[in-house]
Amino acid sequence: MAGSSFVIARKPLNYLVLAHFDETGFCETTNYLVLARFDETRFCQTTNYLVLAQFDDIRFCETTNCLILAHFDETGFCQTTNCLILAHFDETGFCKTTNYLVLAQFDDIRFCETTNCLILAHFDETGFCQTTNYLVLAQFEDIRFCETTNSLILAHFDETGFCETTNCLVLAHFDEIRFCKTTNYLVLAHFDDSGDQRTPHF
Repeated sequence: MAGSSFVIARKPLNYLVLAHFDETGFCETTNYLVLARFDETRFCQTTNYLVLAQFDDIRFCETTNCLILAHFDETGFCQTTNCLILAHFDETGFCKTTNYLVLAQFDDIRFCETTNCLILAHFDETGFCQTTNYLVLAQFEDIRFCETTNSLILAHFDETGFCETTNCLVLAHFDEIRFCKTTNYLVLAHFDDSGDQRTPHF
């Protein structure tokens, strides 16, 4: 990943959106991806529709040592864990992309035996993803591997690698403290009608 750079598509923002967050953790550019802060009870103070697990100063998940996904109730609130939601929500705050996220443990080939999909690798004590060196969040079809990208993914793919559920990918590359060292952004890359992705290339 050393020396990575973005090749920006010539298409306008409807194909490539750089989503920046303000100091509260709210996404100023879009309304469907938010990094929320927690109070001492691990409740999301900022939003009821996007919850990200509490991190220490190096953005390491102190609670679980990995990323946790849980089932949503009808309001879009994470009733199981209150600690990780990352998805595309409708105007009510309900997760229409996946309707749930799951706590996954991997076998030796990094396949999630619990959920039959590849979700999140385990982090070491520094908060770095020791299994894959990047953050992966995706639900895949039978191949269970995204052949089009090797970075942060939030999408449901069909057999061609096209995101049939959300029509977008969330891409970012993290350094050892899980910060996006390339852009300081989360990159939301949309697909055109042909399925060609207008995304950064690492």
